[in-house]
Amino acid sequence: MTANQLNEQYPIKNHVWGFTATTGRWAAEDSCLRASGFLDPWNRPFPPGKGREVRSQDIDNELQIWVYTTTVEGVVVECVVFND
Repeated sequence: MTANQLNEQYPIKNHVWGFTATTGRWAAEDSCLRASGFLDPWNRPFPPGKGREVRSQDIDNELQIWVYTTTVEGVVVECVVFND
C-alpha cells in the first residue's frame, strides 16, 4: 500500500499534521506537535528510538528536522517534524 493510499484509507486524526502527496510523508512543526502531546498523525505515541535528526550541511550544522517512523497496517511511514 502506498503512502497516498494510506492517507486516504486512514485519515489524519491529530490535526497538527499534514500530508504531502509528492513526498509521501506526514509533516508537522515541532512547537505544535509538542503542544498536542507529541503523538503521530493517528494520535498514537511514536515507537521508542525511531527518530533521527537531519542537520544543515553548512557551517552552522543547524538541526532542521527530525524524522520519525511508525507503521500503519504494517507499512512503515515517515513523519517529519520541522524545527521551528
